[in-house]
Amino acid sequence: MNILFLILGIAVSVLMVFFVFAIYKLRSENIVFFEKLCRNKQLGVIIGFPLICWCVPHAQAIIFAWAESYLWYAAVVLTVLSYFYLDYLFARALGGAFIIGAYYFVHGAYEFQVPFAIMLTVVSWLWGIAGIIISGKPSFLRDYFRKSAVDRKFRITSYVIFCITGAVFLCSSVAELLK
Repeated sequence: MNILFLILGIAVSVLMVFFVFAIYKLRSENIVFFEKLCRNKQLGVIIGFPLICWCVPHAQAIIFAWAESYLWYAAVVLTVLSYFYLDYLFARALGGAFIIGAYYFVHGAYEFQVPFAIMLTVVSWLWGIAGIIISGKPSFLRDYFRKSAVDRKFRITSYVIFCITGAVFLCSSVAELLK
């Protein structure tokens, strides 16, 4: 059993519950908060910097030997540059978290022989694809919030997706714990 896999699986389940409550509270009256959230640079750095640091060991395996020592410096420099020059930093960081999380859970599902691995893999792939879309066009997250604020059916569909995702991650984590 991998304790990090277990903790992250439970954390994703809790995050999905948070997403359900956030979308539940989302209405036309408070859409401004969610629109500003997409562009929040401070939260983008708080989420993005650890994700960039998580990528450094992976990059060390494929980069030239002479450049390995510069990767940690590059992580700091890229974080600072992104703060000053990128818009929608929170949305991009959230998309990056979805991508890295999808990679980790797909890899971990098979490395640790997790029960419900196929369901976990499919859900992770879908969240990874969502991350690629959000990172590629971060204004889609703002548009998602706008659509959720005015369309009840869309909001209910979001609830269902978040609940299924949370249930799959929780079931995989609990089954891994009981294994």
